[in-house]
Amino acid sequence: MIIAVDIGGTKTLVASFHGERSITNEERFPTPHDPKEFLKELQVVLERFKANEAQAICVAVPGIISPEGTVLRCSNLPWTNFELKKLLGEKYNSPIFINNDAKLAGLAETHSLQEVPLMSVYVTVSTGIGTGIITHGRLDAALSTSEGG
Repeated sequence: MIIAVDIGGTKTLVASFHGERSITNEERFPTPHDPKEFLKELQVVLERFKANEAQAICVAVPGIISPEGTVLRCSNLPWTNFELKKLLGEKYNSPIFINNDAKLAGLAETHSLQEVPLMSVYVTVSTGIGTGIITHGRLDAALSTSEGG
């Protein structure tokens, strides 16, 4: 089982997957603007999803993420230097992956194609604007710049 967390400026969606794209469970909640309240709410949901039994937890954040998984800044949430990956890692044994939501959406869309192209560009316009550039089927960190989708 893989758990995906899609954080948005107004709502957060948590879903679990078995196999390829087979959603087994999902739950939404309003995204608290306070990082501590958000973490508390997310952990309640992750406990119901049995996060310690997951193969991985993947978190999509509408903001700028450091290589260490710290949310440096979000345009649509008042989060700065929020050590989300570290805090989740202290609670759960599962590997945790965290990145910008537009970049992860671009990666997913690229891999949904019958044939993965040499390069693809994903642009999202939602509560925020973001892009993801995928080369050779992988996120291209040198070319992608996103703050949120």
